[in-house]
Amino acid sequence: MCHTVIKLTSYIIIIFSILFSLIPYSFADFEFNGNFSYKAGAYTSQVPAQNQFFHEFFLEPKISITSEKTSLHSTLWIRENTADSGRRIPQIFRQDLDWINEWYLLHENSIFEFRGGKQIFDWSFVDGIKPLDILNPKDFTEFINPKSLGVYSLSGSVFLKDFSLGFAVIPAFRSSQFNNDTHSRWFPFDRERSVSSTAQAGSALLPIEYHLKTQIPETTEFAPQYALRVKHTLSWIDWGLFAYHGYDTLPTTITFIPVLNNNSNTVQTSVPIELDLEYHPITATGFGFSESLGQVGVRGEASYTVTEDTKGISDTVDDPYVKYALGFDVSIGSIFSDHTLYLLCEFFQDLEIPNKGNHNTSEQRFNHLFQTMILSKIEYTVSERLQFFVEPKWGLKYHEFLLRSSITYSTSSGIKGILEFNTLNADPDSVLSHFRETSNIIFQLNYTY
Repeated sequence: MCHTVIKLTSYIIIIFSILFSLIPYSFADFEFNGNFSYKAGAYTSQVPAQNQFFHEFFLEPKISITSEKTSLHSTLWIRENTADSGRRIPQIFRQDLDWINEWYLLHENSIFEFRGGKQIFDWSFVDGIKPLDILNPKDFTEFINPKSLGVYSLSGSVFLKDFSLGFAVIPAFRSSQFNNDTHSRWFPFDRERSVSSTAQAGSALLPIEYHLKTQIPETTEFAPQYALRVKHTLSWIDWGLFAYHGYDTLPTTITFIPVLNNNSNTVQTSVPIELDLEYHPITATGFGFSESLGQVGVRGEASYTVTEDTKGISDTVDDPYVKYALGFDVSIGSIFSDHTLYLLCEFFQDLEIPNKGNHNTSEQRFNHLFQTMILSKIEYTVSERLQFFVEPKWGLKYHEFLLRSSITYSTSSGIKGILEFNTLNADPDSVLSHFRETSNIIFQLNYTY
């Protein structure tokens, strides 16, 4: 029922948008822009049955139509990866119009604004790991570089002098998206399992064949989520309060159920496993701020999330937890003539409360990747055309180390050439250990129009 309502709503928005686009240009402003990128990459390690080279094409057109106080905004995603079907958009057989990442109508004036459609919310104050970034599911098909996914929702804000009161209502659940290509280096689960049978001598390491048995709640199932935000803006500081009730977009309980082979004389070529994913309700409250002190900015935010396991006694459901991030950024200009430097440093921590020792024992705890982490970002701009970028991250508990670095050369025609080097390492107990073979070198061409 809810899925039908969502499809009907999306079609109404599209039809209304087409009618809206027919408004004479004398009364409406039409803006069309976006970007196109092409990547050619190579992984630095060789892994059997997995591609070492890849090509990826990504098209992101954006359309805005504005008429007085009402406007339409849309962002489309079309992505093809020659070596990784899990990165493809649109995905075959998906029914949630995943290629339309944003499509909403906005009405605003000096007192309030109202939005309806498929939206992305950014209510965070920090630029690294964002404890308040809870509303939108993520595209984890390239796990360490997630992108926000739009959700069908109604939202609005009321403005009272320096204060604003915002709300969001999301009627249906949408889960974060993982890479479902078992041959992809970004596949988040084990690919092989040791199996022994009388039809085979000893044991053999066979590929796993996954089948999604259940997902609770199902994607597009009626599972309303609500959020409120109060924000106060002053000349030197912004701060806000946040509240959310709904579902974690990442699975808290992951169950692997082997399908037994009753015929012991049959030679197995794969291991069938049924996968149960459970997304549990959460209630989160939070606080954030950003302050400017000349060229230095100080930012921070924290959230406290109450789960179903309020006493911290279950080993299949998360304990209540606190996430917080605190950091600063500084911009320094006029270094060696017109060179500029931007530096960001941030400390992040994830603490389970109460800490009684009966933690969620799921092997893949996607929503608790880092218990303690330090990250930094450095952008050194030599000129309008040449820029160097480095972003290291250190996870202290499981010795994770992630590094993204690039050199960018921009032309006056909107074309950028980017050379990237990315690497990742982690202890075997870390969820990120599944992606230790993803270090790569990428050449990218990006055209902004």
